[in-house]
Amino acid sequence: MARKSILVVDDEKNQREILETILSGEGYDVTTASSGEAAMKFVEARRFDLVLTDLKMTGMSGLELLKELTNYDKSIIVILLTAHGSVDSAVDALRLGAFGRWRHTHKMEPPVPDPVVSAVRTSVSVPNTSPLPV
Repeated sequence: MARKSILVVDDEKNQREILETILSGEGYDVTTASSGEAAMKFVEARRFDLVLTDLKMTGMSGLELLKELTNYDKSIIVILLTAHGSVDSAVDALRLGAFGRWRHTHKMEPPVPDPVVSAVRTSVSVPNTSPLPV
């Protein structure tokens, strides 16, 4: 069976590297992008099973990226990560088609908190028919 492909999008290099290390170790094919704009270029060049993106980034935000992704390909699963989220941003994300949203209260350090890995496992193992909260 082919490895599931994940695009990790975060404007903070350390966060991208941590997620890449952990998810690669879990057996996923991981590509990273430093911005929403760069992410869209990757998505236009190849197929990803999942996009894991930060909510607050310089340039294109995670919500803006979510809109772009769902306009481009409704089958792409998107999970938003945030340390700055609100109920409104969670509702907006789910309405726009995000699979889920995970809020962390501090900078991630290895190992990545289990809810992130669990959300990734769950999202790539079920058909993307409706958004599920994380």
